[in-house]
Amino acid sequence: MSMLTLALFACGSREPHASGSTPGPASSTISAEPRTTNDGKASASPSPSALVNGDCNVIGDNNRLVCMTPLPQSRGRVSLAIHNVVTAFFSGTPDQLPTPPNYPLDAAQGHCDDWSEWLTGTDGIYLFDPSVGLTLEAGSDDLVVIKRVDVEVFRRVSAGSGTIIKCLYGGGSNLGYSITVDTLKTETRFEAFDSDETGRMPPASISLGNAGSESADIGISSPPGNLYEGSIKVSVIINNKPDVITIGTAQRPFRWHSGLVSGADPDGPKYDWHPLQERWVRDFDPFSVR
Repeated sequence: MSMLTLALFACGSREPHASGSTPGPASSTISAEPRTTNDGKASASPSPSALVNGDCNVIGDNNRLVCMTPLPQSRGRVSLAIHNVVTAFFSGTPDQLPTPPNYPLDAAQGHCDDWSEWLTGTDGIYLFDPSVGLTLEAGSDDLVVIKRVDVEVFRRVSAGSGTIIKCLYGGGSNLGYSITVDTLKTETRFEAFDSDETGRMPPASISLGNAGSESADIGISSPPGNLYEGSIKVSVIINNKPDVITIGTAQRPFRWHSGLVSGADPDGPKYDWHPLQERWVRDFDPFSVR
């Protein structure tokens, strides 16, 4: 099967969990040839030497200038961050919900980003239909390639009943590409939001070869009715250097809920933290907060 490579050109933003390198500029050395007297002996004056950063110019006689062209500074970078969280599943009753960080009143309609670390780092909380944002950045001389995206499952259990947490009211944003990892088929596919481009990774890859940035949304498709613990691994090549960026470890796994089950219907009762009352409330109205 032939390799399919997509060149992407757009704008994006920086996120955590990043990989990249930034080589510094090269420097140059100036040295002077030793001066000699009429009898052929070296002069007592020491030979000057200097480092040149920038223009390769030198003033004086009998100087030898070795000048190297500075290397362009690399902007090649790939980063991962939780994206578009709307609801989460807590494997307990409403009165057992753990206390979250409070959030500013102007974030009442959407505070999942404020809770990102709390949601992903608290035992018993699993994201519904999780989405991870992938951002590529490149300078004019960089080549950034996404070779593959994989999901490793550490643990799977039946979901059972629980409590739904909601922290976003309204739609999320679409990134440039959608990448879906099917854990049952062990297959990864992508498609563009603004074109008919699709592919299977591998052999297809996503690359950015011009100055700018691009983004993609990583989703997970798993058999429904289960709670999962695992990790998302993105294999990248930045300027011919391979690397793997990961969200989720054995010590702090990435947790997700794979779909609808009895007692965990996202269309059923939901709970959110009231920033003024500082308690969990059922069917929270974010527009009631002033």
